[in-house]
Amino acid sequence: MMLMNFKCTGTTLVAQTYIVDERLDGLYSCTELICCDKIAIMCLQDGYNNKPTISEIVHIYVG
Repeated sequence: MMLMNFKCTGTTLVAQTYIVDERLDGLYSCTELICCDKIAIMCLQDGYNNKPTISEIVHIYVG
């Protein structure tokens, strides 16, 4: 099952917008979307100890 179908062009993302709000009209940061996607996948891990803490998430997102 494919969850995303997108490609990065420069700093913008050209995407099928079934993950991102279509009101953004395809204009959003590719880097931020990929970062949020990675964080979401980390948060879906089984077991409490395998999931990131809020401070870890903030550190990943802010850099």
